[in-house]
Amino acid sequence: MRSIDIHHTGTMTSLPTLRAWLGTLDTADLERLLTNVPFTSRGAQVRNLDELSERLEHPGAVSETLLMMPAPLVQAVEAALALGEMATLDSLTELLEADHAEQAHHAAAVEHWVDVAADHALLWRDGDRLRTNPGLHEVLLRPLGLPGPLATFLTDVTSDVLASVLRGHGRPQPGQRKALRLAAVRDCFADPAGLRRLAGTAPADVLTTLTEHIDHELRTSRALMTAGPDDIDTADDIDLHQITMASYHARKQMLDWMRRSGLSFSWSWSFEIGIPSEVYLALRPPWYRAPFAPVPPAPALVEVPDEQAGRTASAATTGFLAAAMAVLETLARTGVKELKAGGIGTREVHRLAKAAGTDVAIVRLTLTLAHQLTLLQHSATARDTVIVSEEFDAWRRASPAERLRDLYLAWLPLDVAPTLDRYDDEPVHPLGRLPQTSGMPAGLVLLQLLAGVEGQAVAQAEDLLALLSWAHPLTSTAPGSLPATWAEATTLGLVADGRLTRAGDALIQGDTSAVVGILQAMLPEVSGQVMFGSDLTVVVPGSPDPHTVDVLDTLATREGHGVANTWRVSPSSVREALDAGYDAEDLLAGLRDIAAKELPQALEYLLADVARKHGHLRVRAATTVLTCDDEALLAEVVAARSLRSLGLHTIAPTVATATAPPAKVLAALRSSGYLPVEAGDGGAPLVGLRRLPERTPAVSTPVTDAGPNAVPGLPVGNGGRSPEHAGDPGRAGHAAQLARALLEGSADHGTDELEQAVAAQARHLSSAESHELADAVRAGRPVQIRYRNASGRTSVRLVSEMTVTGSHLLGFCHSKGEERMFRLDQILAVIPSIPEM
Repeated sequence: MRSIDIHHTGTMTSLPTLRAWLGTLDTADLERLLTNVPFTSRGAQVRNLDELSERLEHPGAVSETLLMMPAPLVQAVEAALALGEMATLDSLTELLEADHAEQAHHAAAVEHWVDVAADHALLWRDGDRLRTNPGLHEVLLRPLGLPGPLATFLTDVTSDVLASVLRGHGRPQPGQRKALRLAAVRDCFADPAGLRRLAGTAPADVLTTLTEHIDHELRTSRALMTAGPDDIDTADDIDLHQITMASYHARKQMLDWMRRSGLSFSWSWSFEIGIPSEVYLALRPPWYRAPFAPVPPAPALVEVPDEQAGRTASAATTGFLAAAMAVLETLARTGVKELKAGGIGTREVHRLAKAAGTDVAIVRLTLTLAHQLTLLQHSATARDTVIVSEEFDAWRRASPAERLRDLYLAWLPLDVAPTLDRYDDEPVHPLGRLPQTSGMPAGLVLLQLLAGVEGQAVAQAEDLLALLSWAHPLTSTAPGSLPATWAEATTLGLVADGRLTRAGDALIQGDTSAVVGILQAMLPEVSGQVMFGSDLTVVVPGSPDPHTVDVLDTLATREGHGVANTWRVSPSSVREALDAGYDAEDLLAGLRDIAAKELPQALEYLLADVARKHGHLRVRAATTVLTCDDEALLAEVVAARSLRSLGLHTIAPTVATATAPPAKVLAALRSSGYLPVEAGDGGAPLVGLRRLPERTPAVSTPVTDAGPNAVPGLPVGNGGRSPEHAGDPGRAGHAAQLARALLEGSADHGTDELEQAVAAQARHLSSAESHELADAVRAGRPVQIRYRNASGRTSVRLVSEMTVTGSHLLGFCHSKGEERMFRLDQILAVIPSIPEM
């Protein structure tokens, strides 16, 4: 987008403010801007250009936009911000390093990224000047690692201070008005040659100290900006000044001279010297250039045939879905204990992995995705136990392709890899507290980047992660999370042999119908065929139907899953089923129902033999009381040396007592090969008789093809194209309609009584924020507020279900989990809430 010059009486109108620049845009330019900055379309509809400029200057909008932008745009914007009053296209081109590129190519690259930044309202051209969005000052606090530009020092400066600065520069006073003096001071700092001439008048010793100080600060800032994540600690320690009495006096002398000369805004001695960044860059040594990387890193690519990638993806998807279902179906029977601090502990994760016959990473991944799909809940009887929810039973009866599609959609927006097990030397527990990040959906971004190397595969994951760092340099992620996300994408079958699979490509395009169709061709069909072996193994080819799984999980142990799912029936597995309350005849009938032919005789004999022995011993609570109709068996138990620790004692031929509690007695008897059951006060078995579930017809989850916007995601920096909602005709149409309405003035319908009441009480809010809060209250939409409580502590709250009562806002505070009252005059900012993904 190029600047637009508007001429009046032969002179160009100045565009020092974002609002003034917005007024020069045509419909196409404004439409593109509205499309590029999603923050403008969130929450209440923008009513006029004044309100639009307020939204675009909001630190939340600036921060969100920068997070999705690639390195060269961020570098260009940061350098322009540091140049401050000196910022022009030529000065920016000179400041940014060319990295051996020809000058014409370098200048074209800088101009391109300046135009892209303008398309996102981060800066704009004002004749020869480059103006920066005021919101950048609150997001990039130290551009290029230097103190802020002049604008940040002028916030609360007095008119007398401005007059003193002008005297230091040898400029005449333009008058008594502060606005005139402000403009004159800005002119002083917009002239790099003038700043160099003024510095050259310093005494020799002051000039030496100043030169050393600027050289040191620029080397330090450059080292910090170019350091990798592993080099930050080293960069922080780079050649810091040793404070001595001599250096103290030299720096104080330098600061006193700079203050008198109008180059510094420090008015008390401090090592935090208030020198605007314009001075540093005007006096910079010839070697200094700001980082600029317009060319993305090129990952090493290899050829991977479609057939090979397809086979790898098919094996991965089949294996993962089978393992995930094993985890969830095991969880449905046993549940897992939650830690007091939240999350599932390592011991429980390993237990669940062993029971499901899979590894810990699959368990962690499955638990997180199931939680995202609301397939988990806390037990009503034991609040510290996590079990499957009511939705799980219907979900598991959907087709394999539909289930895997749902798991994909749950994984795509995650910002922390579920398989990340440690962070900052502390364990990360599934369903527990996660590391803080900037919220980038790592899986979505990785797949989108991989889509850019169509038909080829990335040889090393590190290359793709380097490309991600270039595409999103300001995002913060937990160390180790991105490599774990890459491994998860391979486990899920979205990436195969380093290349994006067909299912992965359809997923990031938002075509959920295509995802299901691709997965249906890859995954084995649901099968009710069950093959029983004489060695007590059970094999189910394909994807077993839920009824078959329920029956086999009840009295057999899983041994494998994937293309062929295997179970093994053993005396202990049958005993566990009987212990749980199932009847042997019912178990046998369930097996015959799922069998394709007669059951092996060995299997029927095993069930009959275990059932015949089961329950003769009954453990009941007293201290503990054991009863048994078989006098000889009870005498054998009491005499067993391995059970002496239980304190067994015969009180009748069929009754004995123990000093150990019932649970310990039961465990000891079972480990010694006996088959007891726990009895209640009346002597009947404590575990009630249970029945196998009846066969339920399979259901199909309806698939709605919502088109390319079916999978919403955070935008991805891609050189200026609109990354969020790209290709969404509905959003594009809305942006075009809103752009026309804003320029025509037809979008402004005034304020109502609620908004007027909010604006009257909420004195810290801008008119746009008052509009957003009133509109959210009216529409029942949640918002984020920055709130200062009575003790002066500031926090960000997500509030919903709001009403305005006098001078207070009443609403449900999500961070506190309860209804709270907020004083309107203590609300410092209002931000439209981010839509759930």
